[in-house]
Amino acid sequence: MIDCYTPAKTRLLGVADRLAATCTDTTMPQMLALGASMVAAVASTNYLFGAAAWFGPFYMAIICLMTWALGARIGLVTGLVCMGTGLWLNGFSLYTGDRFTVGWTIGTRAASVLLVIALVSTFRRSYVREWRRARTDYLTGAMTKRAYLEDRAKRTSKSYWRVLAYLDLDKFKEVNDTQGHAEGDAVLSMFARNLIGTIRSSDALVRLGGDEFLLEIWVRSESDGRAAMSSIHRRLNEALQVNQHKLGCSVGAILIPPRAKAVSEIEISAADELMYRAKRDRMREPLLALHTVGAEPIRSTERPAFIPAHRHAA
Repeated sequence: MIDCYTPAKTRLLGVADRLAATCTDTTMPQMLALGASMVAAVASTNYLFGAAAWFGPFYMAIICLMTWALGARIGLVTGLVCMGTGLWLNGFSLYTGDRFTVGWTIGTRAASVLLVIALVSTFRRSYVREWRRARTDYLTGAMTKRAYLEDRAKRTSKSYWRVLAYLDLDKFKEVNDTQGHAEGDAVLSMFARNLIGTIRSSDALVRLGGDEFLLEIWVRSESDGRAAMSSIHRRLNEALQVNQHKLGCSVGAILIPPRAKAVSEIEISAADELMYRAKRDRMREPLLALHTVGAEPIRSTERPAFIPAHRHAA
């Protein structure tokens, strides 16, 4: 399931994306209840008007909606329910002719329902695939900044802390200059792969551009956040000591207490500033800076608190 849709700005695509967002973000029990209610509403109207009115398009709309939201299997079950409901309410009064003609008509309508279900489910898979490609960095597999700000940045919690870390590879330019961009791409891919393997699916890794990344992790307390970043920082520096590159990673991170407010460019910029402070002070402090965000706005003049970490070549 896609985490979040952002409706397109164009009118027609915007309507389609809003429908996709509603269907995709709604839970399965909610969609099943919605589908059952819609079938009941159409069936009730069908019963009142009788066989004289054709309600096929309304049933088909429900089938398409359930197929998009819950998949082809649920769409098939919905199709059988809708066809059964129509036959139960109208009998065979909608079908005229001999048995062969009636059977042929019912069979072709059933085939049409199956074709629509197949087309909708195929379109949905293509939609999801392209949606993910547009929001994933092809080289590292990390999220793009746009995808993060549209989705994960908007998550909030009343009980968990959020750690927002800005990461920058040290001496990465030397790799590109001396061994070529292909080797540099391999280093970035390895770095992101190690980091993604370290964090949980609820966390997020974002490539901001070049050798700069943004990491978001969720922890239960401030101390857990500091311990987690220290561990991640150590693992990353150990992983970067490959192929005789002797690279390092500068990290600036802010710890955001539980709150009902999304991450904005302000917090990202604060983490960025802490990262550059850590890089600047690398000769006398470990390359890891953490700052706890309280009720007061982030003030760039505050000195970050450093925590122990293994030193590495700058």
